[in-house]
Amino acid sequence: MRVLSLCPHATSRVYPLLGLLLFGVVWAVTGPACLPGQNLFGLVILFLTAVCGGKLISVIRLPRTPPIPALLGMLLAGVVLRNVPYITDAVYIDQSWSAALRNVSLAVILTRAGLGLNAARLKAVCVRVAVGPCVLEACTVAVVSHFLLELPWIWSFMLGFVLAAVSPAVVVPSMLLLQSDGFGVQKGIPTLLMAAGSFDDILAITGFTTCLGVAFGTGSTWMNVGKGVLEAPVAAVVGRFWDVFQPLLFGLIGAEISISSLSAYTVGLGVATLCVGLLVRVLVTFCVVLFAGFNMKEKIFISLAWMPKATVQAAIGSTALDVARSTGDQQLQKYGMDVLTVAVLAILITAPVGALAIGLTGPKLLLQDTHALDQCEHESSRVDGLESKL
Repeated sequence: MRVLSLCPHATSRVYPLLGLLLFGVVWAVTGPACLPGQNLFGLVILFLTAVCGGKLISVIRLPRTPPIPALLGMLLAGVVLRNVPYITDAVYIDQSWSAALRNVSLAVILTRAGLGLNAARLKAVCVRVAVGPCVLEACTVAVVSHFLLELPWIWSFMLGFVLAAVSPAVVVPSMLLLQSDGFGVQKGIPTLLMAAGSFDDILAITGFTTCLGVAFGTGSTWMNVGKGVLEAPVAAVVGRFWDVFQPLLFGLIGAEISISSLSAYTVGLGVATLCVGLLVRVLVTFCVVLFAGFNMKEKIFISLAWMPKATVQAAIGSTALDVARSTGDQQLQKYGMDVLTVAVLAILITAPVGALAIGLTGPKLLLQDTHALDQCEHESSRVDGLESKL
């Protein structure tokens, strides 16, 4: 042991040398593609910056609240890379590469939603919580955006379904934290929201892909509807690579936003559309759990916990813009950029606000099951005792 302790720890020197060696190998294989201003270099820098942004934002913690989602830092990292003058010239990513990677990320998120769907847990209340708020928020956003943002009806419904999905990346960690402390466990509120989240996402993504197929497809309307319905379960064969694709997805989405090209008018109307949709979602969620056996405080909590948006908005928010770019139609590209802008605003506003709302109101509005908490502590202490004996 003493010999090992006397050996110098060269980790601080090995990693930089390995990085330089890897860069040299890639340069020898790909040539100029890995140099600043080229695609490969841009993707690597974006990925590393997004990972660092996610780590930094996760460090921010408030007492008794869930952590701010790492995806928010990843999104902001992409926005910074796109809008800082000198950096944006060096970090270049071709639009075709960006669109292809976002499409793969969409398949991955469909996989996660499909694999997270447990039919045995989808009871009547769970289905109502998933379907009612999602559909009515989508319809509300569609009507409001049609008149405020002057989007065509099919584009309005696309935006509606983009905003209608709840974010598992925010809801699930928050529910697990409350569940570990025994809040809402007796009536199964954390389990209800986690189970309904996957179904809510699949419904929103199916509605979006159906509208996208109707807007851009060349086949019949029924074929496009069938494609939207089948696309979610078919994607469940893709696999799980979320740890790799999450930084790429949110970084690429952030890199699509050019602050200089944003209109204050569009941003203001987008925020208004989002707020109206959220208000309807909260009210509808409260109504669907009205006779489900919950008390008034629990109904309020479930309504507030059903607000956060992030993952699905990042995955499908830019899909319509990518398809519009392939047509070369400037007006369609404007519609696509409006949809993406509102989706990014939804992430920036509702992800941190939703996480804080769940963390702050959960202990105050939910009943704490002390028996379940004592049992968890007993099991934890028993495991610790066994480990110490071993």
